Amino acid sequence: MPSVAGGVPLARILQPVEQLIQYLRGGQLTQEQAQHFMRQALPKYIMMLLKMRLNDEETDLVNRLFKQVMRTTVEMLRKYDTWEMVECVARILTDSPNFYYYQPGAAASPSCDVDSQSSGDASCSDASDHESEPAQVASIVAPLSPHEDCSPFFVKNVDYFWQHGGFTAVLQRLENPPTLTMNALRTLLRPLVKVKDVIKRSVLQNFAKSVLQAMHIYETTLTDEQLKLEDRKTMIDVYRLIDTLLHSARRQTAAQSMDEFRLALALRCLRTPFLEKRLVGLHEVKEMINASLRMEKDCLDGGIDAGSPLRAPWPHLRCLAGARPSSWSTGCRRSRLLSSSLGRRCTTRSCAAARRSQSFWRCAARWTRGCSL
Repeated sequence: MPSVAGGVPLARILQPVEQLIQYLRGGQLTQEQAQHFMRQALPKYIMMLLKMRLNDEETDLVNRLFKQVMRTTVEMLRKYDTWEMVECVARILTDSPNFYYYQPGAAASPSCDVDSQSSGDASCSDASDHESEPAQVASIVAPLSPHEDCSPFFVKNVDYFWQHGGFTAVLQRLENPPTLTMNALRTLLRPLVKVKDVIKRSVLQNFAKSVLQAMHIYETTLTDEQLKLEDRKTMIDVYRLIDTLLHSARRQTAAQSMDEFRLALALRCLRTPFLEKRLVGLHEVKEMINASLRMEKDCLDGGIDAGSPLRAPWPHLRCLAGARPSSWSTGCRRSRLLSSSLGRRCTTRSCAAARRSQSFWRCAARWTRGCSL
């Protein structure tokens, strides 16, 4: 019987957690108990298990618990619209050098295959959680080159979550109402980013496309009261996760899509009746302007031709440069001129960006007339 420090069998340590998961699925925990278990206790417990040095038999036992957590997460997302356990899945799907559990060669290949259609093997299935495996589907894990070391348990867990509809459930929750908080967005995006280096490019591109659609829906349905409760740090975390996902999928418009989303949220902040959020919106626009100017300067220093699209990658941001509150009405006219000057050369995305810039100037001009900074 596998044991940990002190001679306590590992199975006896895992059993209470497995029982709590069963109580959670059966609705036998109070709301406070369930929230504490999903947000605090279980993520810390999983982190502890990932950092332990285990032998083959112990790793099998722990992976059985991980699979139970992933199944429960999908069920909670679909049936109860509960997203908090996704943080646990994000940790399970993290192939970090600090996690001895996923060290290459630390344990043999899993003794039970997640593609198996039978759950009768007592050593590979939870006695208190008899569930048939889903129909076999194609793996989303990209073929690994010989020099790439990856734990077989990590690969199996990525496929296991996919085969149980985990990634699909996450994307559906991002797209469907009610509108989530920024903290929920950050939690739901993490598993998608964690597996970006091991899944097939085509699958990753589909993930990125769905996330972009979900972010557009989120920006249009977000209310002032919901925006009031968000903090800028969480917003920045969400921006970084989306940006990482889009660039990993090698979308040609990744940078432009990110700037448009950030500019849209900055405009929403400026339109709120809350001064603090208006200042957040202004700060966000200022940062985007500075980034655009730095990019343009780098292009000039690199000797890129003035007619190249890289010469001025974000005209809708450059038109904001040098603006002051006293000249925001003029900025609105600049944006209209920009939109007109694009003419037939204007693509759908650039026109939308120009219109958004124009909306920003209108909102900023109204705010200047209504309050003093």
